[in-house]
Amino acid sequence: MLLYRLRRLCNYTSSLKNWQTLAARFARVTTSGRFIAEIDGLRFIAIALVIVFHIAQYVDSKLGHALRTGYRDTLAFALTTQGHYGVQLFFVVSGFVLALPFAAHRLTGTAAVSLKTYFLRRLTRLEPPYVLSLLLFYALLLAAGKANCAILTDHLAVSLAYSHNLYYARQSMINIVAWSLEIEIQFYLLVPLLAAVFTIASRWARRGAILAIAAAAICFQTFFIDGLDANGATYHRYFWSILNYLQYFMLGFLLADLYLTDWNQAPGSHWGWDLVALAGWPLLLAVWIGGENGRGGLALPPGLLWRTAVALLVLALFVAVFRGWIVRRIFTNPLLTTIGGMCYSIYLLHEYLVRSFGKLTQRLPVTDSFSVNLLVQLVLLCGPILIGCGGYFLLIEKPCMRKDWPQQLWQWVRHRRAATTGK
Repeated sequence: MLLYRLRRLCNYTSSLKNWQTLAARFARVTTSGRFIAEIDGLRFIAIALVIVFHIAQYVDSKLGHALRTGYRDTLAFALTTQGHYGVQLFFVVSGFVLALPFAAHRLTGTAAVSLKTYFLRRLTRLEPPYVLSLLLFYALLLAAGKANCAILTDHLAVSLAYSHNLYYARQSMINIVAWSLEIEIQFYLLVPLLAAVFTIASRWARRGAILAIAAAAICFQTFFIDGLDANGATYHRYFWSILNYLQYFMLGFLLADLYLTDWNQAPGSHWGWDLVALAGWPLLLAVWIGGENGRGGLALPPGLLWRTAVALLVLALFVAVFRGWIVRRIFTNPLLTTIGGMCYSIYLLHEYLVRSFGKLTQRLPVTDSFSVNLLVQLVLLCGPILIGCGGYFLLIEKPCMRKDWPQQLWQWVRHRRAATTGK
């Protein structure tokens, strides 16, 4: 009996070590060496929302004919089709991460940020996975005969230049998720300018300035962008620009300020923030639903009030992740943070994988219930998504996380050339 228990303990220890080894292999590499687990947990929630959204869209478009009448009026449909708001959560995360080094220099006296290093790092870290994914999808679309070569090449060119939103005012036909990455690039270019807000010595004046920028963005969206006509999936170019999302990035700036000053990079926990999370996430979903169609949710009037409510709720929920006893432990779970750390690769590839593998799984409608079919599709499609995107992360994205990879690549090329020529 004792021998049996020892053997089980050894097997458990071995499996735990195997999991830790696997997790370490997929762990994200940080440039600064600073790992904030809560941020990767929030990335997980954001990418999970987006994946559920695209799979729900796929079920709606491919299996809708087999579902019972009125399924689009159900709560399940309303909830799962709000997942596109996960992109806004990504914007808050980006605001926090990119503001942190600029804010740390001004507020805690760390070394100044080199703009040359900053822009070069954005280029070497993000460009290779993005460019390779576009070229891959371009080749696959050409091979499948999905569109005219000249049209596809046109879309590829402007997508590579991060200008598809501004040129076409709609999502790229090469990779539809690239629209948000173009907005991210616009933000990256503005960060050094926006970070001047951290030169304000008074914390309340500084935070007031951050909130004023966010409020100005909300007012611009309400009184200008909302008044522009939309035609199907085509909106005005301002809709596809940072002008329509700036408040989310500024929320990240505010969080960076709180993290460095009030929390001193070590936020304390309080159960009250768990209550905020418990009430806040359902409330945020209700506000999102209300903003979409006013049915089954908190139907706030569209515009200023709705945008302000969303911004305040998102801010409170992000703070709760850092400060809650329970919610913080949930969001810092290693499984969630590992997947969250791979969110860029997942974001780039998941929609294409849903459509590709969905051609097989769409033949499996099990009932006329939207909820049941969505659950089945999630179970069937999440595996291929994680495997495909995980492989892309290991082969392409993770090597690019090492800031010296261009130098290492150049040394490898020189070594190979010398070995080939004998010099």
